Amino acid sequence: MGASEDTINVMIFEALKTESPDYKPRESQVRITFADKKLPENSLPIAEWLDVDFKENNVLEENFAKVVAYVYDRGFDPTNNNFYWSPEEGYQDRVIIPFYYKNRIVGNTARKVRSGRPKYLSDHHPQFVYNVDAQQEDQKYIFVTEGPFDALAIDGVALLTNNISEQQYRIIQGLGHEVIVIPDQDEAGINLINKAVEYGWSVAFPTWKDDVKDVADAVFKYGKLFTMVDIIKTAQAGSIKINMAKQKFKYKLEKQNEENN
Repeated sequence: MGASEDTINVMIFEALKTESPDYKPRESQVRITFADKKLPENSLPIAEWLDVDFKENNVLEENFAKVVAYVYDRGFDPTNNNFYWSPEEGYQDRVIIPFYYKNRIVGNTARKVRSGRPKYLSDHHPQFVYNVDAQQEDQKYIFVTEGPFDALAIDGVALLTNNISEQQYRIIQGLGHEVIVIPDQDEAGINLINKAVEYGWSVAFPTWKDDVKDVADAVFKYGKLFTMVDIIKTAQAGSIKINMAKQKFKYKLEKQNEENN
């Protein structure tokens, strides 16, 4: 009809939006870099430590055994390269999880495997998103969790906090998939729900029992497949639906607190 190419492109764009009300153009990949960081001194994958002779150093051997048992008891394979250990003071009773970005180590967190504070010793960039490297181009969802064990349990990503920063939002949104946030089942999770609403992401309100506090617990109790299906089925989109579900979430927490007290 004699229309210019620019006019045709505009009409195509408007037609796409009309055909699908939820249409959102795929965001371009966000170009963000993180500086390399070193793991704690003498850190090696747990799999390599299994062949080491501790030369009758009972304390080291006992601490290492507790780290291996902790990882196993949480439902993970201790020989997976996601788990490291160091015999250095302050790390002997901790499992070290390296943080990768574009196949480079850019930080870590060391989780204490027995009671005591601090629970975590971490060295990473404050805006980092854990497990981004493991996300695939052809997947439909990005599961956003709080902790690294949760992310590993369902192949998702972890914020390493119950907050979402602007840069973390850009990293996750830039992956170009539908985002579902799964808060921990505690009062701190409410803050994450509020931030998810602010950024326009879906939030899951899974049907887990009261003794299940996070995604890793759910996978250990119910299995990976059931947990992921439950997350997808209970995901709510839009501020009105999410806020309604949040009120039920808060009521459930209040009821649990009353029973515990």
